[in-house]
Amino acid sequence: MQKKLYPNKIKHFLLLFVISLFLATPFILMQDLLSLEISQILMFIAFIVSFIGLTFLFNFKRKVKVELNLKLKAERQIPLMILIIVIFQIGFTKPFNHLIKLALGQNLILTNPLDAFLTTIGAIFLGSIFEEIIFRGMVLKGFLLTYSPKKAIIFSAIFFGIIHANPFQIWGAIILGLFFGWIFYKTRSIGNTIILHFFANFIILIQSYLYFSFLDIHSVTILSVISIPIATIALSFLVRKLLRDMNEKTILIVEDQL
Repeated sequence: MQKKLYPNKIKHFLLLFVISLFLATPFILMQDLLSLEISQILMFIAFIVSFIGLTFLFNFKRKVKVELNLKLKAERQIPLMILIIVIFQIGFTKPFNHLIKLALGQNLILTNPLDAFLTTIGAIFLGSIFEEIIFRGMVLKGFLLTYSPKKAIIFSAIFFGIIHANPFQIWGAIILGLFFGWIFYKTRSIGNTIILHFFANFIILIQSYLYFSFLDIHSVTILSVISIPIATIALSFLVRKLLRDMNEKTILIVEDQL
């Protein structure tokens, strides 16, 4: 019987996650020697190197080839995908988090994302590439060999959300993970999801900087209240159009061709 790509089960992912986190933990303990920002970046890099390295190693031992498809698919739909991401991030993610923090009575302040320049740049570039390699190119691809497409996408999206740790990022990351997962399932390409992930991170950076530079808390609150229903309506139309366009395309690769 031909062996499957590893990880292809939840327990496989958890094992890889725990080992990789353990190998990366020493870097966060170096914050007394380095700055907290640099130690966090080094920990993130150590985690992704460990996870990807272990995945290749386990599959090499099992004589299973790990292939990462970077070729773009459904090119005509990519602008629509990007538009959905931009509207979701600008009109829903940040406004919703702002209103939740307001409802919880948190002390709201507008911060300049460029103050943590290295973290911001790392999230945009390293996060976009390596999180997609891990969560779509390896984890979801493996899960699709064991679970139904719906379960595989949901499981991988939940793990993708949880690793963001910040409670105000988890819910948005899960929704984006579901979207990225569905795009990967339809195209079998992480090239598409890397582009979408980049825009998801980049647009939040731009929005945060504009808020910090030109608005006050009261203005952000008013804008948040207005933008959420508008974004919801726009997304309902755009997502339906994308679903229709993608379902009309014969771009779905059968699972035994993974």
